[in-house]
Amino acid sequence: MKKIEGGVTAAKGFFAAGLEVGIKAGHTGKKDMAMVYSDVPCKVAGTFTSNVVKAAPVKYDQNVVDNSPFVQAVVVNSGVANACTGKEGMDNCEALAKKAGEQLNIPQESVLIGSTGVIGAQLPMDKMLHGVELLTKELGSEKKYGTLAAEAIMTTDTVSKEIAYETEIGGKTVTIGGMCKGSGMIHPNMCTMLAFITTDVNISKEMLTEIVKADVNIKAAGGNASIEFQSALPVEVTVDAEWCKVAEQTAHQVMFSVEANTGFPGRTALITVSDGMEKQTLTLVQEGAVFVYNESEQVQRVDNKGASLPIEVYGSFPCEVTIPDADKGWLSYVPAENGKGGSFVVSKNTTGAMRGSIAKVTCGERVYNYAIMQYDAADLLGAYQGQYISLLDQQTYGLSNVVISGPDASGIYTIDGLLEGETGCAVQATYENNMFSISAGQKLKAYDMNPAFDIHFGLMNLSARSYWASEYTVGLVPVFVEGAGVGLSFEDNGGMPNTFAALCFSFFTGNTFYQDYEILLRCLLYRAN
Repeated sequence: MKKIEGGVTAAKGFFAAGLEVGIKAGHTGKKDMAMVYSDVPCKVAGTFTSNVVKAAPVKYDQNVVDNSPFVQAVVVNSGVANACTGKEGMDNCEALAKKAGEQLNIPQESVLIGSTGVIGAQLPMDKMLHGVELLTKELGSEKKYGTLAAEAIMTTDTVSKEIAYETEIGGKTVTIGGMCKGSGMIHPNMCTMLAFITTDVNISKEMLTEIVKADVNIKAAGGNASIEFQSALPVEVTVDAEWCKVAEQTAHQVMFSVEANTGFPGRTALITVSDGMEKQTLTLVQEGAVFVYNESEQVQRVDNKGASLPIEVYGSFPCEVTIPDADKGWLSYVPAENGKGGSFVVSKNTTGAMRGSIAKVTCGERVYNYAIMQYDAADLLGAYQGQYISLLDQQTYGLSNVVISGPDASGIYTIDGLLEGETGCAVQATYENNMFSISAGQKLKAYDMNPAFDIHFGLMNLSARSYWASEYTVGLVPVFVEGAGVGLSFEDNGGMPNTFAALCFSFFTGNTFYQDYEILLRCLLYRAN
């Protein structure tokens, strides 16, 4: 096959014209109407946008391609797309086809219509019907006439687009020519691109539509793709990707098996169809894997009364929820009807002790854990050991005897032993929303070594700013600790700006800050063995 100069007039028997008839606002001086004509009836095939919303010319041409025995002319305009124009838009297509048929002395049903440009506007029919008359008189078969037509269908294009090839079939030289318009408009699935191809090959309509019908847009989960074709010759089909293989081929169809795509990016495979003389290609497109979940739902805490805990989790692959066998007596999962998650159902806890489970959600190759813990405040009382990192010297220290007790008559709990070596230095807490809530700004006691100083409790956020006012709080909640079962951890409960980071024990003289005594970072409590 050899590339030659030319476009839609390169093949024998084709004529074209392009000129300005005043369709574009302001009479830009740019051509806005084109015609392509064959001096003999032609077999026709077409492929059209897969968009649900189709412009009037698309619907009109689909009917012509499917039902007309032949086609002999195409009338195309730029400047107005004749899209979203209702019945009037379809009537205008018919009027243009009728006018062209009369001028060229061919059947109205053998005329195709194309429009591109502004959406929602009706065609300026007076100008265009007159344009059909002018175009008929300007038709020519030389290369320049094809170029004029290619220029007339441009919209956002920076250059006109035309091409032609010459080859031999059965010992005879044949030519294929074409023109198109569109800047980045072919994707997805023919979008808003216009393209017109002419050839003097003596070919059947069935051969022309060889790979027009194709199901090659595949979800990430994989599955089957297919191409339907017609051919008088044996056809060889190849694919350039290991994850897409020919599964079955018959005289009129090829089935492909597409593996699951577990990666986030989408991917493509080039399919080549060859009958020994010509090769045609198309691209199979597979979506990338998507996984949607709410990170804040990965830790669920509920009291001993039990509850239904909804979660949102779904993706390109079916999600499977696995609950440990030992926990299935009190914990179950019910999928949502819309397929986008479900609910963990926690039964009433009558064991007299805290219990917890880690359920696994698997979606393709992605695995996420959901921690479900059930308890009341009474289950958290007692003695703990612990450890923390001192923000003052970056060393790790242990806590030997942290005791949580209460509540008193006012519903207040105490947490003593967080400041190692200072007895009776207990912070006070309330219990709400399944956590102990501890306020900053608590005056705890006089310093044993120097009663002139008082020890105050405060909080520090990630910007290294300390907060001492009682409006700021931190929560103490159960967490799963690797190797130690369930422990307690200090976490932001929404009261701290810029996110809570550390517990502060500091010296004050009266109400004036003097210096930090100890700052506990990543403080974790766990039951003594």
